[in-house]
This record gives sequence, C-alpha cells and structure tokens, in this order.
Amino acid sequence: MNSQEDKLCRRGMTVGLRGAGISTACIARQLDLTKITVRLVPKVLIIVVGSIGHLSLGMAQTWPNTLASHLMTDNTTLLGTHLNVSNTQLDWMGSVFYVTMTSFLLFAGVIVARIGRRLSLLCSCLPLALGWLLFAFAFSPEMILAGRCVVGVGASLLVIGGRAYMSEIATTNIRGLAIAFMELMKGLGLMMMAGLGVVLPWYHISFVNIGVLSLFSTGLLLIFPESPNYLAVHGKEMEALSILRRLRSSKEDAEEELRQLKHLNQCRNGSSGWAVLLTYDNIKRLAVVCGLLFIRSFTGTELIKVNVARMMQSSGVLLDANVSSFIVMSVVLCAVLAMTGLVDRLGRRRCLIISLAVMAVVYSVLGAITYLIPPPVLTDLDTAIPPVNISHTVYETNIK
Repeated sequence: MNSQEDKLCRRGMTVGLRGAGISTACIARQLDLTKITVRLVPKVLIIVVGSIGHLSLGMAQTWPNTLASHLMTDNTTLLGTHLNVSNTQLDWMGSVFYVTMTSFLLFAGVIVARIGRRLSLLCSCLPLALGWLLFAFAFSPEMILAGRCVVGVGASLLVIGGRAYMSEIATTNIRGLAIAFMELMKGLGLMMMAGLGVVLPWYHISFVNIGVLSLFSTGLLLIFPESPNYLAVHGKEMEALSILRRLRSSKEDAEEELRQLKHLNQCRNGSSGWAVLLTYDNIKRLAVVCGLLFIRSFTGTELIKVNVARMMQSSGVLLDANVSSFIVMSVVLCAVLAMTGLVDRLGRRRCLIISLAVMAVVYSVLGAITYLIPPPVLTDLDTAIPPVNISHTVYETNIK
C-alpha cells in the first residue's frame, strides 16, 4: 500500500466511522490498528511460507528412524528389490547427513552472501529434492548414503539462507518469534515423519517431501521479496526501500532502517567479508556462539532423534517403532511450542539458562539409570523408564 492509497483508505474509514457516531479517539485507534494489521499481514505470510522448507528439514533428520522401523518387518523397495542394511550402515545414514551439512555450512554462508537469500533458498530445493528422489528409488545402501549427503548440502543452504532471511525481514519485536517459528515447523516435520511412517512405506514418504519442497519453492517465487539488507549492501537502495516500506510500520521507519544499513556498509570501508568478520568484537561474539553450538551438538539430542526407533527397540518397549518415534517427536514439538511462546517474553538468555539447567538434571538421571542400575527385564510399557527420560531430555534440549 503506497502513501496515496494509505491516505484514501484512512479518509474513507474516517468518514464511515464518523457517520456511525464513533468518537474521534476511537476512530484514531481503529485507524492505527488497521494500519498495523495491513503492515503485519505480509510479514506473517512471509514467515509462514519461509518456514515451510523446515518441514522437509525436520523430516530429513529423522527419516532413518522410519527406514529402520520398516526394515524390521519388510525390506522391499519401490522397485521390488530387497534392501539389506547393516546396523553400521544405519548408523552412517544418520550421521552422514550431519557430517555433510556441517562441512558445507561455510560454503553455504559464502553462497548466501553472494547470490542473495531468496535465490539461495530456491537453490536449496534442488539438492533436497534430488536426495529424496534417491531415497524413493534406492535399491542399495550406497544409494541411500549418497542421497543423505546430497540432502545435507541442501539443508546447509536452507538453514543459513532461512535464518539470515528471517532475521533481516522481521522487525526486532517479532524476530525471535520468526526464528522460533522455523524451529516449530522443523519440529512439526519431525512429528510428520513419525506419523507418516505409520501409514506409508519409507519410499513413498519421499514423494510427500518433494511435494512440500514444491510448495516451498512456489511460495518463494510468488511471495518472497529479496532481503532488503542484501539489496542495500549491493547498492540496490531503491529496491530495498520499496520492500522496507511494505514491511515496516511507517515510511519513516523504512527510511531510517535504510540509512542504518547504508551507514553499516560504509563502515566496512570496502573491506571483504572475512576482514570484517575477523575483528576483535566479532571474534568474541563468534566464540560465544560456537561455544553454545558445541554444547548443543554434544548434548546427544540429534543422536536421539535419528536413532530413537532402534533405541526404543533396544530398551524393550513393547510398542511399534513408528508409534514410539511419534510419541518422542511429539515431545519435541511441544518443546518448540513452549519455546515459541517464551523466547520473546523471557528473552533468549533466560530460555537458554533454564534449558541447560533442566537438561543437566535430566541427563544425570538418565545416566544414573543407564549405568548404575541394572537394566530390568521389561515385560510391559510401564517398566520402560529409560525412554521416558529420553523424552524429557529431548524436550529440554529443544526448548532452546
């Protein structure tokens, strides 16, 4: 909505409301509320559509669970052949995704900075779709491992591009919610994979993911503008200003944000990205972030997500592996829902401290049960204490 349309809209609403006998103060409040709503709708739409890709990311993380649970009863592939997978190969199918994703993250950051956030997200759909096609038509473990590597490359582009885009499009008051919503969609993807595993064979689930990626890429093409930060840094200031005017609450806010972006760009004095990154202040920030990521990576939560079906089977739970996976992934989704509601109220630091503190207690209990108490002979689900602790551990980690 441009300034002329905004004036006409306000004038028409004012005349109509005065005709209805509404006071001037109420009219002013109603006009402000309407203006905020009009500005908020595009941002909400972008956040929702931009998070759809994380459905596929969540499903990719836990797809080995579905594969392992199905192979316990039927190892037939889409092509009618039989797939024989060892435990070691199943371990690699879970791990190689994270190895590839982590290895490519640095290159993904360079790509996102060079070609832009929107195009990077579009490019991420290609390796993700190719990986899912490899899963669908796989007739050997090696083909699945290759697909996991390809999906890991796409996931790195999706994670870097998505987080950069959301943090730049959203205003400060909803930025935490925007990032948390991406995690919410990923948690929903975890639960969807477990739920689909109950009703569909592992190779048919691949086509569901390709459909999700098609929806995501269509939304990128039809709805997504390029990040105004990227446009401003690359000298396309008029395009950046046009996008900011559609997304910010007022023309003045948009122009002020563009001025700040231009100022930050000028402070670089033509330095390369690495030169700006390797400053004392940025190194301190990076050290804190890397430390937190190191702690998160070694909590074991990702390992639990990938191998929960086999862990449940080993613990003696007399429940279908897909159903038990669905229960644990539902706990993940509940944790992300809690985080979505708390992150902007309590703040990032408090949520992180609470999560780490409770997780330390839960892991201590899990460790005590696992290593200090002799494993019981499980005869029914009520005696399965370790999986309960696993669920609590996953919950506390994902509240971050």
